Amino acid sequence: FIGGFCSGLRGEEMILIERAGTINSLSHLEDEEPWFKFVISGPTKGNQLSGSKFAVPIVGTTSGSHLQPGKWLKRLATILQKEGSKNGRLFTRRLNPPRLFEFEKDFYRVLEKIQATTEFIPSDEVVTELYGILRSSRRGVTTHARNMGVDEKLLHVFNRWRQEMHAAGGVANLDMADTY
Repeated sequence: FIGGFCSGLRGEEMILIERAGTINSLSHLEDEEPWFKFVISGPTKGNQLSGSKFAVPIVGTTSGSHLQPGKWLKRLATILQKEGSKNGRLFTRRLNPPRLFEFEKDFYRVLEKIQATTEFIPSDEVVTELYGILRSSRRGVTTHARNMGVDEKLLHVFNRWRQEMHAAGGVANLDMADTY
């Protein structure tokens, strides 16, 4: 999910990440400027064509906050390799196709452990009310980018390419932050 946050993927795109294509891209973490990609396969909100694929490049380590999505994906790839998993989706659960809510308890467990062992999340906050993977990582990444001082023009390019591509008359609806 750190990779989803760093790339601004929508929730339904996270569970469509292809295992083989994504893990094969880990070889680029050895490049001079480390990166990898999430390969999304299947219909998404922005692309309803069955069998379609697109890839989202992600830096190995972010420069502002020093998040390390590449490191976390390598760890996941090692676990999956030990389990003998090679094909299918990166994230799987019982339902087919998987649903994002199936991962929620695991997500909260990690955040609650962070809350109990660090100062990052105040002890008086209720993790299950403040955070959640059912909330859009796309909104979170936009807020974080603004807090890090990313230029508004760059944010608009990143967040609006789908809206502008599909907008009737070429005018995209504004996101919540811009609406208010």
